[in-house]
Amino acid sequence: SSSAASDVYKRQELRREHYQRKSAGVRSGQDCGVLTRDVDPGALMVMLMSLTGWWSTVPQVARMLCGPLEDEEAHERQRAVVVDAARRLAAPRD
Repeated sequence: SSSAASDVYKRQELRREHYQRKSAGVRSGQDCGVLTRDVDPGALMVMLMSLTGWWSTVPQVARMLCGPLEDEEAHERQRAVVVDAARRLAAPRD
């Protein structure tokens, strides 16, 4: 129905605005020199979201490649690796 289509459009518009705010935050970080300017802010945001979310999106693949996350310590090690990778990806170039 047209009401359902309208609801879908409204939800998509809210999500678009949400992600545009995130992208604006990245652009602000770029303008301040704390994030790389080598990548479009939207593209950098997608890469960071992919890097951080992929572990939970494909947990079977993560286990096959990295082993099981058997305890909190293993989760913390995984998180540290992801945080380090995100920092390296987003860091400004000298």
